[in-house]
Amino acid sequence: QVNRALGHHNSDIVLLQLAYCLQKSMANNDDLLNFSSPESPVRIARLQGLHFLAVMDVSQSKHNDEIIIEQLCKALAIAVPGPMSFKSFSSAFKLVFGVAYVGKDSNNVSEVIACAEDALLQADNQQQLLSFFNQELATFNQQQLQKMEQLKYAIQHDTLQWNLQPQVALNSKIIIGFELEVNWQRQDDEHLNLADMMAIAEQSGEDYALSREMVSQAFKSLVEVQQMEVPVQLAIKITSASLLEPDFIDYIEQQSSVHEVSCQFLLVEIKEEILLMASPQAKASIDQLRSLGVEIVIDEFSGSYEALRYIRKLAVSGIKIDCSTLAKAKAGSPDKAIINTLITLTRKMDLPLIGTNINTQAIEEMYIALGGEYGQGQHYSTGISLDELPHWLAAWHIQYADNA
Repeated sequence: QVNRALGHHNSDIVLLQLAYCLQKSMANNDDLLNFSSPESPVRIARLQGLHFLAVMDVSQSKHNDEIIIEQLCKALAIAVPGPMSFKSFSSAFKLVFGVAYVGKDSNNVSEVIACAEDALLQADNQQQLLSFFNQELATFNQQQLQKMEQLKYAIQHDTLQWNLQPQVALNSKIIIGFELEVNWQRQDDEHLNLADMMAIAEQSGEDYALSREMVSQAFKSLVEVQQMEVPVQLAIKITSASLLEPDFIDYIEQQSSVHEVSCQFLLVEIKEEILLMASPQAKASIDQLRSLGVEIVIDEFSGSYEALRYIRKLAVSGIKIDCSTLAKAKAGSPDKAIINTLITLTRKMDLPLIGTNINTQAIEEMYIALGGEYGQGQHYSTGISLDELPHWLAAWHIQYADNA
């Protein structure tokens, strides 16, 4: 971000200010390895990017190693300067620490640094000041690599499980559409949903392959649904990165032609972050989708001011909000107030609003009382395979015949 705003040369000047403050605070700490000469000791080294390295000798200490290291990290964190201004640009630094031991975690210097960087990532993800590398973390990383390989295989060999989640008009109980869901049963019987799979796919670079498979399965499902004379839209979730892929729109158009199903029956759900990017490329992709007849819905909408600014610019067809918080919400709770405000706002903007994770009757009743009109969740179905769909639809129509 700093590079984009200031350019590499100027951002390096800002980074040098940070490095100078850290070095100055540790210059007289003889427990730290000196990377320079005795006359001008340098205790902090830069690795790459925003990663710095300090090497501490704890072998002679009479105190607990972790306490000594924690004190060092706290001292370095205090040494970080306050927000710095440079040519009308202000930036602030916050340090996070990863720790690994020579001899315990590895005897190889490069491996120890890699272990420390893994611990740093864990500290960053957990929003902690520091994290110590341990074998459990190494095992977790190995498991993640296995998941990446297995997911790639599952996508390539079509061993994923595809289901439909109905979207319902809450008062009439009329089916207004479906959302395509995917589940993955791993070899160790671990069950992963789409959100878990997307996280793994993004780490391994398979997110675009997963999104393409979503599109392919969506049009196959639409063929089956239309043969049952159910002319409703089918929604799919895709990652922001997939939307920006140059040939993604062409692939949707191709699948529409192959299966002889109009793109008007496809609805693409994207996360709010794509709005906040506000990039010309994202807007161009959305405009291309709309020109094909594909409708766009914003998933997990927060109602933030910035997101609202871009809704009309990108001409979206609806938004979705998470209703799971209503399960424990009390009268006058912020969660209820936020959802109520979004319902009122979207009505004024003439935008359909779909509540997700309506998993119990209590949540449904509370959402309807707030003014909600459309919803989906396990209260209506835990997921329907294409083989089960005719029987499920028949049972649904019988149950709600009076409403229809």
